[in-house]
Amino acid sequence: MNDMMSSFSDTNCEFIFETLNEHFETNPKDLLYFGIGTFPRIQKIEQFTKDVDQIIPLFLDKEIKTTKNTIRILLIDPAFDTCMPFLHKYFDNSPYNFYYDNSSQFNIWISSDFRIEIIVISMHMRNTGSIGWQYNQVNTENIRKIHDDFINKLFTISVNNKNKLIIQDYSGAETSTLFKRLYEISSRKSEFKNNILFDITYGDAHCSIDLINEEPIYDPSGNFINLMLMSVDELRPLFNYHPKVKKTVSDYYIKEYSKVKDQIPVDIRRKLLIESGNSNMGFNFLKYPYTLDSSFETILEILKQELNKIIPILIETGIMSVEKQNYIYSELLNNFNEYKVISTANPKNIYIWCSNFSIK
Repeated sequence: MNDMMSSFSDTNCEFIFETLNEHFETNPKDLLYFGIGTFPRIQKIEQFTKDVDQIIPLFLDKEIKTTKNTIRILLIDPAFDTCMPFLHKYFDNSPYNFYYDNSSQFNIWISSDFRIEIIVISMHMRNTGSIGWQYNQVNTENIRKIHDDFINKLFTISVNNKNKLIIQDYSGAETSTLFKRLYEISSRKSEFKNNILFDITYGDAHCSIDLINEEPIYDPSGNFINLMLMSVDELRPLFNYHPKVKKTVSDYYIKEYSKVKDQIPVDIRRKLLIESGNSNMGFNFLKYPYTLDSSFETILEILKQELNKIIPILIETGIMSVEKQNYIYSELLNNFNEYKVISTANPKNIYIWCSNFSIK
């Protein structure tokens, strides 16, 4: 193994990244898969099945077999220098006829048809607070900047060449915040959204990824359906296109429903308690257009308007039953006056009224 591969220090990682980006820029591929924390925990070929294969995961294997796209794989993990014999055996057993090239400072495997290039580097990704591994270091801010600059450059190269980029962190770090931040500062959001993807699980998992079933979602034009970057209005027409889309829409509206039910019915209960002299707590409305002086009818109408925006989607996605919808409108909203009782001993009281807005 090349000695430079075995231990990249913080002082030369900037040079390593610059070298990689120059190579990527001058030798573009149709798709770059960047796997972080991809050290093979199983190092017996007979046990190294697709459910644990982070080197050429199943979704990439499908890409190779079903398209003519050129593929570049960049794998970074600090423990790679301990498993080189296994990596050689893995690539020797691959159907893609890889040959090994260590003429540069990297370990590179290239398929015989030059369509697939795999670069393996034993190094930490140290974007502390964003992606990768967290370590106490003297110059943490500088290290983070070096790594963020590298990620940003990958984005720029992808957008400029209209090539696909998939970044998958297996180290357990939460990546969506960084992804959204970089998207927001991008001046070419459409190309970014179509061609760059963080996390093939779309936020569902980080360490324990189901590599048999998790994969990027493409639209009919071959662009990523980028769930984390799309508004719910963009996603709604697509929620029957793929189960992940429907789940994302459902999760969003479940949260929106919770926001409504946890505030407006509670405010109505609080108003009733204050007016009946059973509470001297403050009453501060911030979000919805009503005050303590608003009538119950006015606040109920605002509640109904908010529910009208959300419940049809909950019905459509199977989260709420039609029976529950009918109960909310016909019983809770229409018969509110029957619940204007403070005593919890009464089967119809304001506390029961509030709790019955549960989603199920």
